Amino acid sequence: MNHSLIIAITAACTLTFSSGVDAAKRDVKNSTTVSAAQSGQGRDVDNLYAVILKGAPLAQASLQSPASHNLSNKAQGLDINSAQAKSYILSLRNKQQQVIDSVAKVNKNHQPKIKFSYQLAVNGFTLVLNDEQLQHISQHADVKSVHKIQPAQLHTDVGPQQVSADKVWSGLDSEVGYQGEGTIVGIIDTGINAQHPSFAEVDATGYRHTNPLGDGVFLGDCQQSSYQRYCNNKLIGIWSHPDITNTTTFSGDDPIGLDIQGHGSHVASTAAGNKVNNVPVYNVVGDATQETFGSISGVAPRANIVSYQVCDLQGCWPDITALAVEHAIANGINVLNYSIGSPGYSPWQAIDAMALLSAREAGIHVATSAGNNGADGAASISTPGNAPWLTSVAATTHGRSYTAKTLTFGGGDSSLAAITGFSATSGVNAQIIDAAQFNNGDCLSSFGAGTLTGKVVVCRRGDVARVTKGLTVSRGGAAGMILINTTDGSQTLHNDHHVLPSAHIGAEDGQRLVQWLASGENHRVQFDGSEMVIDQNSGDVLAGFSSRGPEPAFAGYLVPHVSAPGVDIYAANAERQPYTNPNVDFPAYRFENGTSMASPHVAGALALLHGLKPDWSPAMAQSALMMTADNSVKSEDGSVLDYYDFGAGRLNVANAVRSGLVLDENYDNYLNADPDFGGDLSTLNLPAMVAQNCMIRCSWTRTLTATEAASWQVQTSSATSQINVQVSPSNFSLAKGESITITISAEINESYQGGDITAAITLQTDNSNLVDATLPLIASFRKGQVPDNIRVTANSDKGAQIIPGVVTVGVNNIAATHYALNAIDSYSKMLSRDDGDDSPWPYNVFNDRDSLFSMPLSIGFNTRYLEVNILSTSSPDLDLYIGYDLDFDGRPSADYEMYDLICSSASIITLESCKLEFPPVGNYFLAIHNYGDYNNPSNTTDEIEFEVVMVTEDQGQVTSSFVVAPLPYQDIQFQLHWDAQMQADSEYITAVDLASGNAGAGINDIAFFPVRINRSQQSLSLALSKTDLDAQEVFDVSVNIDANNSNKNKDYQIDIELPQGFSYVSATGETQLNGNMVSIQTQQMAGASAKSITLTLQAPELTRGDSFVIDYQYDDGFVQYNESTREIMVFAYPSAKVNGEEILALTVTAGEQVTLSAAQSTNPNPGSDLIYQWQQVSGPLLSLTNTNQEQLTFTAPDVSSNSSIEIQLIVNSRGRESQTTTTITVQPIAQQPAPKSDSSGGGSTSHWLLMLLSGLLLVRVSKKTKAEHI
Repeated sequence: MNHSLIIAITAACTLTFSSGVDAAKRDVKNSTTVSAAQSGQGRDVDNLYAVILKGAPLAQASLQSPASHNLSNKAQGLDINSAQAKSYILSLRNKQQQVIDSVAKVNKNHQPKIKFSYQLAVNGFTLVLNDEQLQHISQHADVKSVHKIQPAQLHTDVGPQQVSADKVWSGLDSEVGYQGEGTIVGIIDTGINAQHPSFAEVDATGYRHTNPLGDGVFLGDCQQSSYQRYCNNKLIGIWSHPDITNTTTFSGDDPIGLDIQGHGSHVASTAAGNKVNNVPVYNVVGDATQETFGSISGVAPRANIVSYQVCDLQGCWPDITALAVEHAIANGINVLNYSIGSPGYSPWQAIDAMALLSAREAGIHVATSAGNNGADGAASISTPGNAPWLTSVAATTHGRSYTAKTLTFGGGDSSLAAITGFSATSGVNAQIIDAAQFNNGDCLSSFGAGTLTGKVVVCRRGDVARVTKGLTVSRGGAAGMILINTTDGSQTLHNDHHVLPSAHIGAEDGQRLVQWLASGENHRVQFDGSEMVIDQNSGDVLAGFSSRGPEPAFAGYLVPHVSAPGVDIYAANAERQPYTNPNVDFPAYRFENGTSMASPHVAGALALLHGLKPDWSPAMAQSALMMTADNSVKSEDGSVLDYYDFGAGRLNVANAVRSGLVLDENYDNYLNADPDFGGDLSTLNLPAMVAQNCMIRCSWTRTLTATEAASWQVQTSSATSQINVQVSPSNFSLAKGESITITISAEINESYQGGDITAAITLQTDNSNLVDATLPLIASFRKGQVPDNIRVTANSDKGAQIIPGVVTVGVNNIAATHYALNAIDSYSKMLSRDDGDDSPWPYNVFNDRDSLFSMPLSIGFNTRYLEVNILSTSSPDLDLYIGYDLDFDGRPSADYEMYDLICSSASIITLESCKLEFPPVGNYFLAIHNYGDYNNPSNTTDEIEFEVVMVTEDQGQVTSSFVVAPLPYQDIQFQLHWDAQMQADSEYITAVDLASGNAGAGINDIAFFPVRINRSQQSLSLALSKTDLDAQEVFDVSVNIDANNSNKNKDYQIDIELPQGFSYVSATGETQLNGNMVSIQTQQMAGASAKSITLTLQAPELTRGDSFVIDYQYDDGFVQYNESTREIMVFAYPSAKVNGEEILALTVTAGEQVTLSAAQSTNPNPGSDLIYQWQQVSGPLLSLTNTNQEQLTFTAPDVSSNSSIEIQLIVNSRGRESQTTTTITVQPIAQQPAPKSDSSGGGSTSHWLLMLLSGLLLVRVSKKTKAEHI
């Protein structure tokens, strides 16, 4: 089906604009104040859809072809007024109009209502559609995707220090100190608090910002003279749209993009807010506390800001975001932050994600939040946070903490030991009472004025915010509060910012305190104030709410990309929030938690990188952030985290500035990697390696570009020995600007226990001005490899065939689960094309029986695998569906049955397919709809051939044999045996699960593979017991003859030609040997059962491996057949040599470097590489590395006397091993000669002769005998 994906998006911020690109530059604004929000009205988006067309928008097209390079200027923004740009925009508009005109023809009584048109960041438009029009446009050949517009969700005191921005400010880790001067950061969010000191033209240090657009030149609403007062040379633009301001502007206010919620101001000040001194601290409920922060600022405090308001009271709007991005592209914005997201789906189908891809192609750096759905576990990343072309950010804690309080007690009639408590407040020394004596132990009700004057009050935790309890007792005159946990509530302890001296203590300590207060009088408590401590090592704890990978739609690349502080971030707020409370001035600052707060840390870092590294593309900058991130993120509860949780690590912008290597990627490659259109995600040049279900081994290539001249040495590391990671080349040197492509491979061994495995590839530099680069790797594996699309021809009902190419990592005990041998059901049907039907999906599927074939499909508990394939057709477009048959009629007969499908294969291709492992049990319909050619309707009828393949539980018809404990990568000689009556010229299906250990049915940690068996018309076959032989190995050939189900006898004459060098050993039946021909004469009487005759043969003696086949012919009295067996490989044994010698003995001195080489070992088997394994057998312990390489180098150990070391080399060729042991005598370092004695030293000769003889006795070489391999 040529219909595009229709997805309902939930997003938290949106953008608005008038139709056309011109508005992006003009900043047209509706000057009328509308207060729709006060009357309860929101943005009307009923039946509003975003339609993305297939052609590239201007921002992408302008950089695709050399002829159009002059359309774009990444430094100054896109020149949309050039002749080339205007011509291209006109062509896009014309194509868009053609699509809209086609929609208008569907229903002349309901003309489509166009909302917005896009040509810069997205080629598309938004318009109101009814069901008929929606169905039509989703099938249009020029349409890529269609989405329902719905709102999405919004997803710093010491934050800049935590990410090392302060080192960039000072120039400590760069050639010059830089704080973002001249860089423009765009914040796509809820708007901005324009009067906040974080956005003032002059900051707390006296720095006066310079406007890179020119003094007094503003963007957005501030272009209007009446609104210029809201902007300054720091805040150089406020952009919104009437669709937003019409619903957010409070009565009497200007319709401009001011923040009425606080989120946008908080994000903006975190990214690029001014340095502000002596900042009062407000707690989470907005009350002023006893603390003041000395200063706060954004990560790029001197960058300029443009605010984009895309959110209203309902949420944030992706269609308006696309308009905001177009404005950013057209006006030279350098960095964008987008702390907004929707439930995860393909970013290639999302209008905001695709618009931001255009922004990246235009040279704009984009940071976005990963999402706050961490409680949902894995694969909870939001869209567009799951896009590989954006920098997606997870949230961690920062290093701000407070010292604990020690509470000491006096008075009463007993003593109470000191208790440790927590809070970010001053101390107190006063009388202490329990609020329970007022029947208000939870401190939920107010206390009478003066009731608590001068006293510290004990309150129990629960029901309301912890800081609210402090406010309640303070209003009663209290001097302080002790908050105690209860046994049935949360047991966490917090450093809250209370309005009075406070301490938070645990439940057990709280019970002791309450019991102590229950008797005696004049109880007192004393504790000192807490001090703020900045310890970056105590931070970097991953927030529980932070969304996790893997990427939810395709799991083919790493998200999130990096982590940054996102917990208890203190930054600017919107003081005027009329829809929250019009009568209250809210605090100017507030604490916030979320990946929304983490993302602007990265946006600020990207602003610093943009200024210091202006020649880096956004992809390069992203790679620098990822490869230099600190691998310091830890979990809240001590559980193990991996890259799917925190990305490449916690942001360190000071390291990123000194990155000596970067990776680049372009728009075309991102677009072509779309998996929904057959793209391959592994081709993207990303700074991380990700894969799932690798068959033993996966490999990746990455192209690195040098930012400075340096040499690099590769080091790999992993927390587990289950994986071996190799990088080629392992060292290299690059000049500035030079690039190199490296290959990374990850391979498991027999110890692999399943699940994801992580590793790090670190590139160490010799340039002291640069930092090392680390590429993260995370992958899951299967322990085996099997060929694709296995097909076997059965010439008899009983037979066997070797399936070559089945290998494992060296599993010690392979278990096989077999499945029944079932006939494959094939069908041929005639269906009319349904391309004249204008009914919306799914009604068009089932409303015309002539265009739909359907049949019941029952899936039982014993079904392991289901496959349905359309084999051939003359139709240009068929669609395949499998769904629950709720009314048991074998067909989809209502729309609700089409909304619960277990498989929908309805792409633009014709030969659709469904493949399901462990399909859910139930009654289903299988439906094939002849969609036809919607753009060229006809009355054509097409023939359709399809098949239904079902694998069910074992019926004893299939068995297998194989090497149970193979060596790594040894072909296990998997031989499939079958014994079942089959119909000639028919196709059958079976399958095998291979598992390690004593696995049960359906376990397949090695492999699961279906096998198709084509039953020929023949009645005799030859089956080989092995096709992988040693020289002179004995093996069997089974001659299988079918049962004779006819009423006539069959006389067989069978002639088997032995290949050269093969010899006959014996047979179970009467045979004749004539030279190299073995002849068998036998009769199958009418009605006789199947029988087998076994020949035993011996392979030839070879010094070099070779391949053979056995030719045979037979005559059953009716027809003569000429056949050949599968290829037989006969392998020879390699020869292990060290330094060219089969037996080697060396003498070395302690501390000397020793090199042993296996390069001259011989490999007699073509088409295979030698596998090396070095190991120490005896002697002083050595530190050996790279023991699977051709060459082994180590340092001789310190010894006090001559010591002998044995090193064994094993070489393996196609599972055949040879070994040799090298004896190394290590002499101690010669001491200074002692004064001569009178001794003649006569024992010296006998001593060295004894050493030589013992050394020779220790030298041994062994070779596995042939019998060990049979």
